[in-house]
Parts: sequence; structure tokens; C-alpha cells
Amino acid sequence: MKSNYQFFARVSLILLAFGIAAGAMGSHLMKKLLEEQDLSTWEIGVKYLLFQSLGMLIISLKSRLFNDRLFIGLILLLSGTLVFMSSLLLHSTRALWASSDFKTMAMFAPIGGVLMILGWLFVGIFCFHSGDEEKSERKKHKHHSRSSGNSEEQ
Repeated sequence: MKSNYQFFARVSLILLAFGIAAGAMGSHLMKKLLEEQDLSTWEIGVKYLLFQSLGMLIISLKSRLFNDRLFIGLILLLSGTLVFMSSLLLHSTRALWASSDFKTMAMFAPIGGVLMILGWLFVGIFCFHSGDEEKSERKKHKHHSRSSGNSEEQ
């Protein structure tokens, strides 16, 4: 499972680089080409891409602290981020493409948003759940060592 987390770390780094490039592109080139509302949509897509990618990177790098069920949360986060960000970026640039196909792209943003929310809920549930399991195991081990120690004294 370690290689899966390395995959997510690499993808997160690539997405962070893309997010920085898209942000720079938005503040320089797109500022001249897009109307204010479309530029705002572009910036929202870039912000979510950066925040989500950073979160996925942190989770991937700290994966040894979590159980393997966290993998599902990362899949949800990645797919949600890609759907949300790409739908907003394509929708915001629809005027540049001179195609009405991209006009409907904004309809996919809520799907990406739901996937991201589910991903973070999944991560939160399994982070706290795995911590509870660890505490329970330590408590059992501590109780067992006390019990075995008392029987030896008698």
C-alpha cells in the first residue's frame, strides 16, 4: 500500500505545480482575456486545486500514521479535485474556445465538490477511528501486562 501513497504524493506535487502555473497564468494572461466573473471562476478553481493538492500531499506523506482504508479518502479527494477544478477552468475559458460545449462544464463542479466533501469526511472518520483503535490496543496491552505481572507475584 506504500506505493499507492507515493503515487498520491507525486500526483499532489504535480497538481501543486500546475496550480501555481494556472494561478500565474490567471493573474497575467487570463486577466487580459477573461471577463471579471470568468476570471473569478478561474481563481476559485485554482484555489481549490492548491488547497486540495496540499491536503492530499500532507495525508500521503503522513500515511504511515493512518490505516490503509485512508486510500479510499484519497481517491475521493483526487477525483473530486480534478472534476471540480477542470469544470471551473474549462467553464471560465468557454469564450476563448468559441464552443458552447464548455458552457455546461460548470454543472460538473457540484459533483466534484461532493466528492471532495466525502473525501474529507472519509479521511476524518478514519483518522479518528484509527486513533481510537490504537488507544484501545494500548489499553488492552497495558491491562494485560498488569494482569500477568500480578499473577507472577502471587
